[in-house]
Amino acid sequence: MLQQFRCGFLGKCSPVHFFWEPDGFKNYPVRPEAAFYSHDMREFLLSYEAVRRAANPDSMVLEFAHSTYEAAADRGGWDRRALEHVVSESQRRVQKKEEP
Repeated sequence: MLQQFRCGFLGKCSPVHFFWEPDGFKNYPVRPEAAFYSHDMREFLLSYEAVRRAANPDSMVLEFAHSTYEAAADRGGWDRRALEHVVSESQRRVQKKEEP
């Protein structure tokens, strides 16, 4: 079964949609607190206004993207260890040295 996770910007909100909704997805405690699940659209939303007013908008959007991905991955039963790549601090230093 094909499973997809999408996060993007649409008008005045940032929707996250899981094309095949697993059990418990809509009840997952996503972050930040301003995020919510729309039963009409069947996706998580974070309003533009909440992001605009945030002390750190970049962190707020990143937290939203991470937590909604976790909701999709955890509730969808994805093999996160196989899907996710963690870059160590030493790898980051090597990558920085290689950049032109």
